[in-house]
Amino acid sequence: MLLLDIDNTLALQDDNTPFEGTIAWVKKMQEAGYSLVVVSNNGQDRVSRFAAQYSLPFVAKARKPLASGFNRARKMLGAGKKDCLVIGDQIFTDYLGARIAGLDIVLLEPIETEKKGFLRFKRKIDRWIRKVFFQEE
Repeated sequence: MLLLDIDNTLALQDDNTPFEGTIAWVKKMQEAGYSLVVVSNNGQDRVSRFAAQYSLPFVAKARKPLASGFNRARKMLGAGKKDCLVIGDQIFTDYLGARIAGLDIVLLEPIETEKKGFLRFKRKIDRWIRKVFFQEE
């Protein structure tokens, strides 16, 4: 099962337009036998509208990095921890939350730097952590 973040993973921050090719990619993953679910800290309205474009189930207000949202997504599809992979872009929500929940993660590079104050600050720390701890050898 794939647990998918929205912002800077499937679309730009606060944008409801999916990145080009992501809808086709989701269909390919489903055809290959994968179950997918959108897991987002965004509210019910935004997440439901966004997930509908992919015809995917979703967990809104996931409260990442807490494990509860990831666990709800897992249980929706009856999957164990070893059967799940999180795909997201943020160290402090997606990566940390996946690790707390005992799940593996593919950590993507963000497509766009956020423009809001606190998110910009988090991204600076995120970039430093990636450089120091996730540097490829």
